[in-house]
Amino acid sequence: PLPPSDLDLLTQVLQRHGVSTLYLSAGLLSLAVDHKLDGLRGLRQLLTGGDVVSTPHARRALEQLRIPLANCYGPTEGTVIASSLLLTQPEQLGASVSIGSPIANTQVYLLDSHLRPVPPGVPGELFIGGEGLARGYTSRPDLTAERFVPNPFASPGERLYRTGDLARWRADGTLDFLGRVDAQVKLRGFRIELPEVESALLSHPEVREAVAVVREDSPGDKRLVAYVTSDSQQLDISALRSFLKQRLPDFMLPSALVRLEALPLTSSSKVDRKALPRPDYASSGRTGHFVEPTTPLERQLVSIWSRELDVEHVGVDDHFFEKLGGTSLSVIKVAARMREELGRDVQVTWLFEHPTISDLAARMDSGNAPAPAPREQQETQAAERSGPEDIAIIGMSGRFPGARSVDELWQNLRQGVESISRFSPEELEPLSGLPEGVFQWQHPQFVPAGGVLADADKFDPGFFDISLREAQWMDPQQRLFLQTAWSALEDAGVDPDRFNGLISLYAGAVDSGYSQLVQKNVPLDPAAFFEAGTNATHQGMATKASYKLRLTGESLMVYTACSTGLVAVHMACESLRQRQSDVALAGAARLSLPQKTGYVYQEGMILSPDGHCRAFDARAKGAVAGNGV
Repeated sequence: PLPPSDLDLLTQVLQRHGVSTLYLSAGLLSLAVDHKLDGLRGLRQLLTGGDVVSTPHARRALEQLRIPLANCYGPTEGTVIASSLLLTQPEQLGASVSIGSPIANTQVYLLDSHLRPVPPGVPGELFIGGEGLARGYTSRPDLTAERFVPNPFASPGERLYRTGDLARWRADGTLDFLGRVDAQVKLRGFRIELPEVESALLSHPEVREAVAVVREDSPGDKRLVAYVTSDSQQLDISALRSFLKQRLPDFMLPSALVRLEALPLTSSSKVDRKALPRPDYASSGRTGHFVEPTTPLERQLVSIWSRELDVEHVGVDDHFFEKLGGTSLSVIKVAARMREELGRDVQVTWLFEHPTISDLAARMDSGNAPAPAPREQQETQAAERSGPEDIAIIGMSGRFPGARSVDELWQNLRQGVESISRFSPEELEPLSGLPEGVFQWQHPQFVPAGGVLADADKFDPGFFDISLREAQWMDPQQRLFLQTAWSALEDAGVDPDRFNGLISLYAGAVDSGYSQLVQKNVPLDPAAFFEAGTNATHQGMATKASYKLRLTGESLMVYTACSTGLVAVHMACESLRQRQSDVALAGAARLSLPQKTGYVYQEGMILSPDGHCRAFDARAKGAVAGNGV
């Protein structure tokens, strides 16, 4: 599927559904006004916000669309919108776009450091009160107390949210947004703490100094740029970027890394952030490897990329994101410009899949890599194919207690190896959910045994292009399943990047308990909560594996209790029989954390009284739970 920010797709959706009201983030509004303004002509009103709105783009929207434009301001803690300004005429705009006045049932105060109101024209920290205020942060009473403070202007019990934003009142009673009190910035809808970026840079052994800033060298196009100094002549900017990818989420990675001999300083010896230079070809460390364009199409693409990204020299092997500073917004702008100037269909996803000009030109010219056919066409083609109904298992992989592969498991079965672990008192881990001071091993029927999956915490995030932070938050079941799915494809000799057909995935899992551990330590901001909510559970296991392995077929999570794995296999077989896929993966993961807990035996239940599982044996007395994939 195409990304929702694709401007052509956006236009199609607006027209197909007769959309009358649309909200676009400030950055996306700028792109739409520049490249697809006609696509917005069916609207009756337009809303924007999430960042500082570009005045030239707001003016052009008002002049050409002739519909109301509302600039909306507000943090998540204030239920997204706390104030707004309705614009109907270009003459309402000044040098900047005001964030308006409070909406109904909402109060906004600008206060000084002593929580006293400041007069009009004087900057103050913006506080929000009213019905839309959140109750606080889950499991973080300390941060709740810090950010949600008593309201001195209302009855006891009322609170204000301290936004950390600076603003001032205009004479007309509307608000001017001035920036942040602290070093936090907002970029493409994400809150970014600049000191966190700087700290990650300084953790590199060859970086002496580091400064991170948000630059807007072109109107409406903001990007994060980092500047470093080093005593080493061997500092490799590309290696530094790879270093950061293991420590920061993608939205906090600088679009450009610039090496300077020294940071510019003010007269008081502080870093002069306003004097930091624009990133250029030499300072951004791209001088080592440069390949000139050789074909007419490559030369056209170089011209477009250079102009739209404001980069002086673009080589055909320069990575759009990692070397040229491309962002999720600039990729839309570049794709739109390529369509306009080349007169060819260029999908936004192509720039993600082929981020160098050499690869993109080959993608556009070569008949060996055709654009994916629409789903209906793929299904029609599949239905026309004929073949036997038999299904072949062409690859397998697995992780089990006492066995790291299917072959090892088979050897254990043939040799009668028992793979159940028995835990000493020192090895036992407390079972979560029990009252404080109560432990499962205190029960007289406690059995210190279980099927443990060795090295469940071992994972190579770089192999799957996953940052260290994302990997740390991922449910270990997701990590294990991703590794095992890749191993199964390798065992089958199937390379998704070269396979022309559809590869489907059917996966099963149940809650591992990992999300409860993560939630106790997650940073309290919306992006972190979203990341934890999607990564720390099993729920996105199938779709994440499909995305990372580039599988283009159906991707479904399955759960039917003990039969989950069998049902996943059944669904994979049905997909093949119905010609809905050419290859199908099926599997399930089970990892209960912590692993070394043992269990309490109860007569009449299914668990073994002695911690032994004697399958197909007359002496069998019960089962023992185990983990595996």
